[in-house]
Amino acid sequence: MIEELEELSVYDDMIEEHFKKKRKSYLDFIQQDTLYDVIADWWDEIFINGNPSGQNIESLIDKINEWLPDEQNHDGSQRIETVCAVDGYNECLLHIKSKLIKR
Repeated sequence: MIEELEELSVYDDMIEEHFKKKRKSYLDFIQQDTLYDVIADWWDEIFINGNPSGQNIESLIDKINEWLPDEQNHDGSQRIETVCAVDGYNECLLHIKSKLIKR
């Protein structure tokens, strides 16, 4: 019985650590600028502030690429659902990024 409680305590610590990491990344995501903000800042810098030096459509594309989330990694996961979800997420992200490439 005591061993089972100790095991539960270890799991509680692991779960708490996991949620601390997730909460930090969630808060970072919530506080991140929206795509509208990124575009509006670029627009304001060029047309409102009159500072076109070095600001062109490529700089906007760079800012949008920086704004997009990073690809995820499913290494270490043994659940097929996780692997498929991460692969689908990464495929969608690559598709979005491919639309930002100059033809």
